[in-house]
Amino acid sequence: MNYRWLAVPVILLAALGAAIYFNQPKIADVKGVDYINVDGDEYLSDDYITPDEEIVGDGPVRDLNVEFPITAADCDKYNPYKRDSCLLLYARMQDDEKGCSAIIDGTTRDDCYATLAIDNKDAAMCGKVKIGYQECMADVAIATSDASLCDKGDYEQQQCFKAFEAKDISLCADGYDRRYCLGAVLDSNLSSCDYIRTNSHFCNYMIALDTLSPSLCNKAGDAADSCFFRVALDSNNAQACENLSETRDSCVAWIAYNTNNKALCYQAGTQAQSCIEDLS
Repeated sequence: MNYRWLAVPVILLAALGAAIYFNQPKIADVKGVDYINVDGDEYLSDDYITPDEEIVGDGPVRDLNVEFPITAADCDKYNPYKRDSCLLLYARMQDDEKGCSAIIDGTTRDDCYATLAIDNKDAAMCGKVKIGYQECMADVAIATSDASLCDKGDYEQQQCFKAFEAKDISLCADGYDRRYCLGAVLDSNLSSCDYIRTNSHFCNYMIALDTLSPSLCNKAGDAADSCFFRVALDSNNAQACENLSETRDSCVAWIAYNTNNKALCYQAGTQAQSCIEDLS
């Protein structure tokens, strides 16, 4: 069969594979390394995550070394650092936001609220997150496939625009990129707002793939073409290919091949003949 319409992807994959192979670092034997054996599997001591750490997740507090708490009060016997660890563990185990509110460290407290918001698919809980609100909203949007929440993924940037127009730094949102909002207002430089990271494009992209909704790809920013292509192939929807330019014909040819629809090959433009031959 003639797979000329697959040539570019295959060549790119081959080149990538060769680059990875020839640029692998040389690995020397390491002596004296401690491993942890778990049911026959070996882990580096720094890489192994205990079951209680898995409950907490990837937040800043990882060295728990505390007893599993039944109530939030069980955590009061520890020093402040371990107390926060204990409360984070309690909040996750008991699904109780009171554990989060009792945490002293702001970053850990935000992570606690965000984790409960995602676990419970509760966007309202994100309102309690001071640093990372927009990330929390985007994560809940993806978890619930609710694209209407994706706009909140640009919250910090939208607040920057409002702060600039009002010349009021109090409108700058608390977040990882607050400094850009302050710069926009204090230096009268609106372009500073453009440096604020946003999450809406990624949010819409992920939900589009999950729900196979081509219309959401229009909100996927620079990933729009990739979004349309993947949605079209995953749903065998040739109409979605019409949103593409350079890869439109390949998109139709792929779907024709996947569905064994030779008639569709005649709509594959420059890839029509190859598509017909492949299905003959």
